Amino acid sequence: MAAKSPSDKSKPGPKACKTRNNVSEDSQKVSENVEKHQGSVKYDRRHDNPGRPTIFTQELADKICERIANGDSLRKISRDEDMPPAGTVLRWVAHDLIFREQYEAAMEQRAEYLFEEMFEIADETKLDTIETETGERPNAEWISRSRLRVDVRKWALSKMMPKKYGDKLQVGGAEDLPPLNKMSDADLEKKIAERLAALKGK
Repeated sequence: MAAKSPSDKSKPGPKACKTRNNVSEDSQKVSENVEKHQGSVKYDRRHDNPGRPTIFTQELADKICERIANGDSLRKISRDEDMPPAGTVLRWVAHDLIFREQYEAAMEQRAEYLFEEMFEIADETKLDTIETETGERPNAEWISRSRLRVDVRKWALSKMMPKKYGDKLQVGGAEDLPPLNKMSDADLEKKIAERLAALKGK
């Protein structure tokens, strides 16, 4: 088979996903465009983060996703000086398909971590009571705080993985629920009239 000449370039199909090289090239073009117009853009330099990593590397992506999977939020991670700002990471998620899949998988693992953590919070009883001059009494502040921590995690889980942890509110027609009996407008009016008549007769 004859080797293809350098000028031969295969064109991806209409549904082909971008490779990491494509993404890197696009990111480089964006960076060059920003640098070109940076002199004409005014912004508050107090928000600069000199020394913070802003260029994507797989090693950095792995560190971020590992911490997310172990329960850390992106906001907490981005506070570290050796980590990129949260906005930078979210741009990577938006423009890099491979990293997006890795990030989403880490978020699912974080949800499982938060789920397990709720049991640890609920089972922790060491500070449920405090010693006073008259004896032990419930530590209301600690108990309320623990309840809040559990409730916040429950709410977060319902948003992060609604299909698995969300409150299930479905009406007839769902796969695991019987269908609702449909009622015509005439039948509904008849039922209402019968109900009103019954109430007047009491």
